[in-house]
Amino acid sequence: MSISFVDEREAIAAVALVMIGADGIGTLGERTTLFNRLRGMEAFSSLDEAAIDALVGSMTDKLWTNLEATDTGALASDSVSSVFSAAAGVLDADQRKQTYHFAATLADADVQGPAETRSLQDLRAAFAL
Repeated sequence: MSISFVDEREAIAAVALVMIGADGIGTLGERTTLFNRLRGMEAFSSLDEAAIDALVGSMTDKLWTNLEATDTGALASDSVSSVFSAAAGVLDADQRKQTYHFAATLADADVQGPAETRSLQDLRAAFAL
């Protein structure tokens, strides 16, 4: 099971979506943080709100259609590893750092649980941070 991304926008959005779905529950706080942070990132600066919404929607479909999920709706561990590895291959060192910090912000948008903590550890390893 593998996945690929055509550019840094897809990779960043995918990592963010994995973090939001890590505990199987996407909260309004996480969604608000997702869109606010994406709008502020350089890679997304040329996109308007509708284009960002469309990208997030298409990446959600791509991830949950092509990768294995658990009964809770979170992506399975192998699927998460595949996303993180593919993202690492697309992002440069600075983008990996920014994406990791973005993921940590999303994990803290609600109460960070064990699944989010584990995902952050896996992301740090995949990004060699």
